[in-house]
Amino acid sequence: MTDSKKIQDNLKKREKNAKSRKIFGIFLASTIALFFIILAFTNLFNINRISVEGISETAPYNSEEIIAFLNIEQGTNLITYDSKSAKKSLLYEFPYIEKIEIKKKLPSTLRIIITENKGTLFVELGKDTFILSSNLRVLEIVKDSSDGKSGRAKLLSPSIKRCVCGEDLVFEKEDSMKVIKAITKPLEDYSMMEKITELDTRDKFNVTLMYDNRFKIIFGSFENAENKIKLLSQMMDSQIWTDSTGIIDISSGTEAAVKFTGNVNN
Repeated sequence: MTDSKKIQDNLKKREKNAKSRKIFGIFLASTIALFFIILAFTNLFNINRISVEGISETAPYNSEEIIAFLNIEQGTNLITYDSKSAKKSLLYEFPYIEKIEIKKKLPSTLRIIITENKGTLFVELGKDTFILSSNLRVLEIVKDSSDGKSGRAKLLSPSIKRCVCGEDLVFEKEDSMKVIKAITKPLEDYSMMEKITELDTRDKFNVTLMYDNRFKIIFGSFENAENKIKLLSQMMDSQIWTDSTGIIDISSGTEAAVKFTGNVNN
């Protein structure tokens, strides 16, 4: 056998061996992947513990109610559990939940982390009172008109088209929600929302607020809301406003005109 022939035979053997190793590698990887897939469907990764975090004592629901609603059957696999559908269902069923994060902790724990929404507004429709979030999500309907109003601002808004618990408020005019959110966001950013007792946006160019049932705030147009709320916040940081009543005009967004009308202690 010539040297040339030997070299060719060796090259063929190497190619054959390389191909065999590649096939074996693919087979081994597939086997390992199949093993883990099968393992995922065994009892090793079945959900046997559910923890719910972030619920306050004043929340209108508790951990047990949330777990019961999920109705996770015995033997449900942690890895294949549909967290996305669970979140969507929980947000609709429990409107006071603002945000949900579902984490899977191997081998068998499902963590549900909740951010609550306590409701900052209310709107009256007929004899019913609806509690709203600052993002205008309908949280609850209150049959007794005296309930649910304390610590929340009364919303006077343009005509409402649809008001359903668990859904966003729908207005007759499309821009109504934009107007209200433009004001409620900076109010929350400057931690002033809890002091607002009334928000009147029926005329988007002549918005008014009531501050602590003591000051009527002439807001003017909903535009430039950030600067107006910042100006109001800086003013209210002063102790001189504590016992006073009156009217504050911040419609310019750069300066405030104040008219005192009395003292709450008089």
